[in-house]
Amino acid sequence: MRIGFDAKRATHNFRGLGNYSRGLIEGLLKYYPQEQLCLYSPPVKEAKAIDWLRSLPSSAQLKCPEGLIEKNIPTLWRSFLISNTLSRDHLDIFHGLSHEIPNRLDHCSFKKVVTMHDLIFLRYPEFFPLIDRMVYSQKFRYACKHSDLVLAICEQTKEDLIHFLGVDEKKIVVHYQSCD
Repeated sequence: MRIGFDAKRATHNFRGLGNYSRGLIEGLLKYYPQEQLCLYSPPVKEAKAIDWLRSLPSSAQLKCPEGLIEKNIPTLWRSFLISNTLSRDHLDIFHGLSHEIPNRLDHCSFKKVVTMHDLIFLRYPEFFPLIDRMVYSQKFRYACKHSDLVLAICEQTKEDLIHFLGVDEKKIVVHYQSCD
């Protein structure tokens, strides 16, 4: 099986969402070594991330933007331009590890999964600027609508997905995060 991951957090964040992403990737590689993992990430420059990537077996392959525009505007690549690359890579599953999946995946035959960690920006909007709430709302709603499966990290997140975003309960699976 070929599984693609939005690996931006895994390669650029060495806290919460990055730890979750690396833990999931490492667990799959350890317990399912026959699977092929494609890690889609903006260019990786930090030594800590490079060392982590080098520690992975060859069944995990880093995929970075290649074109001039994609390299210079990696957010554009992750959100809108990556869909053709994902199709060419013959994935079976694409997993957005932190609240979002790329746009324009409707023509792709692979399954889409998104992990939703929380909806704190909706539960406590007073702590978030309006523009952040608007961007998060659009990304989260899109990801839930266009994913085949929504992973909630706890029952509260599942309840919030149903209450705030109207996600069908049948589409949500609660899967608690691992710990190191």
